[in-house]
Amino acid sequence: MTYRFGEDLGLREGSGDFGVMAVVADEADVSGYLDHPAHLKVVERFTKVMAAQRITVQFAVND
Repeated sequence: MTYRFGEDLGLREGSGDFGVMAVVADEADVSGYLDHPAHLKVVERFTKVMAAQRITVQFAVND
């Protein structure tokens, strides 16, 4: 798994401030990632405290 992240470029009104993308090998890995104790700990400790709003999206990338 890898992560991509960065601040919003401010190109459109109503965008978020910051984005984080976890890149996983396949759909099966999504469940393992979302339910993993380490991920749940990060969400509880940081995301719920630091983010006023959280939106999730899952999509396939075909290179």
